[in-house]
Amino acid sequence: MNDRYIVTIYVVIDDILKAYGYADDCRATGTAAEILTVGVIAAKYFRNHHEWSLCVLTRLGYVHGLSVSRFNRRLHALRDWLYGIISVVTAIYTQGEAFIIDSMPLPVCKRARASHGKKVRRKAFCGYCATKKEKFFGWRLHLICISDGVPVSFDLLPASEQDLTPNSWADEYDLRLYRKRIETVYTQMEAMGIQHLHARTNHGFDLKAHATLLALALTNIISD
Repeated sequence: MNDRYIVTIYVVIDDILKAYGYADDCRATGTAAEILTVGVIAAKYFRNHHEWSLCVLTRLGYVHGLSVSRFNRRLHALRDWLYGIISVVTAIYTQGEAFIIDSMPLPVCKRARASHGKKVRRKAFCGYCATKKEKFFGWRLHLICISDGVPVSFDLLPASEQDLTPNSWADEYDLRLYRKRIETVYTQMEAMGIQHLHARTNHGFDLKAHATLLALALTNIISD
C-alpha cells in the first residue's frame, strides 16, 4: 500500500465534498471522506473487499471506531456522492486530444448458474465474451478514456449491449486508436478484481464498479 496514494485519495474526496457543500453529521463516527476513501482503497488494493480495507486502514490509524456493518450502511448512503465525485474528477480530462472507446464484460455469474441468480435474470443480461469464447450473465462496462488511461465517460449496460451501442459515442470517438492503451486500462481494472465483484444487490455491484473506476482514474492521474 502507498501512503501517498491513500492521503491523496482522502484529500481529493474531502475537497470535492466541501466544495459541493457536504457537511458531516456531528454525531457520525467517521467522516464521509473517510468512508469513501475506505471504499476506493478497497477497490485499489483489496479487490473491493470492504472489510479487509476497513481493518487495515483502522490498524494504520487512518480511520477509527467504525464497525463493518456501520461502514457498509454509511457507504451505501453516500453512493450518489461517490458518483458525483467521479463525474467531477473525470470532467477535468474531457478536453483531451484523443479518446479511446471500448467495452469489457462484468460477469455476475456463468451461464450455467444464471437460472439461480436473482440480480440478472432477463435475456438482456446474457452476453458473449469473445476473449474467453463463452457466454456470461451480467453487465458490460462501456468506457471512454484519454490516452493517459483516465476515464472520462462510462456506462454500465446489460451484457447483450455490444461495443459502440451508445450511438452518441460512435460518431465522436475512434475505437481503432490507441488499442494498446485501452488494453492496459483493462489490465489495471482486472487486477483490481472488477470482473469478479461480489455483491448482494445490483446497487452494491454498481457501487463497487464505480469505486474501481475512481481508483483507476486517480491512480493514473497521480502516476503522471
